[in-house]
Amino acid sequence: MVRIRLDLELGDDVASLAEGRVAQMVWEVAEMLGVSDIDVGVLIAELESSYQTLIGVERALVSEGDGWAPWLSKRKAEVDWFFWDRYQEYLRNDKSWAKLTVERLDQATDKVLGYISNPEVKGAWDRRGMVVGHVQSGPNQARRATTLA
Repeated sequence: MVRIRLDLELGDDVASLAEGRVAQMVWEVAEMLGVSDIDVGVLIAELESSYQTLIGVERALVSEGDGWAPWLSKRKAEVDWFFWDRYQEYLRNDKSWAKLTVERLDQATDKVLGYISNPEVKGAWDRRGMVVGHVQSGPNQARRATTLA
């Protein structure tokens, strides 16, 4: 019953629920049904792992004048994204991620990929970088992902 209510509240146009909303909904439904013989903490943790997926705003520190030029947006339609397409389907269908959350992850990933050099450029090139992320998951924590490039 909680999943149905959360799905209705979330819909396809909301990236994630407000912090604490899953726990609030569990307590509301438990009270409404008069249920007292369940481990509410375990139920909240399980639901939070499905619904509390946040994608932060990525930030980039980029060196000017190193010969890099944007390329991904011009070539994106030509690339076979077989594995990425399957992963997106998994996130939406098996993990119940909201459509906007998956789209946000796609945008952040494109931004990171766009900072590498075009792999089809002829000749030698050297492009380095680091992606820093923060992912938490556990029985009482919501999953959070922030991508920095």
